[in-house]
Amino acid sequence: MTLLPQRPEYYPREIWDDGAPAWYLCRFAVARKLAGRSIGVRLLDQLAIDAERSGVAALRLDVVSSNPFLERYYLEHGFRSRGIAEILGQRVLLLERRTRPWLTRLHS
Repeated sequence: MTLLPQRPEYYPREIWDDGAPAWYLCRFAVARKLAGRSIGVRLLDQLAIDAERSGVAALRLDVVSSNPFLERYYLEHGFRSRGIAEILGQRVLLLERRTRPWLTRLHS
């Protein structure tokens, strides 16, 4: 996984150009031999907690639109669709997980 504190340089200017403090996840993956242990979910949850504690408003990422498994995975784990874009010649779904709603859910 690569975690960037600013919008990736390869994104077109109009993508995520809102100035909101966010962390950008790239190449997020768990080794296949560790599948089924909820490691990915726990990592995403901890990232959301760490982001909020650091004053970061959201976790953001993009998923190639031809991968419905990943789209469903992130949507099931707190991310919301924020649109479709073209990045480096590929159509992608932009996803965002706000940190504040996560903490509200965590403490309720």
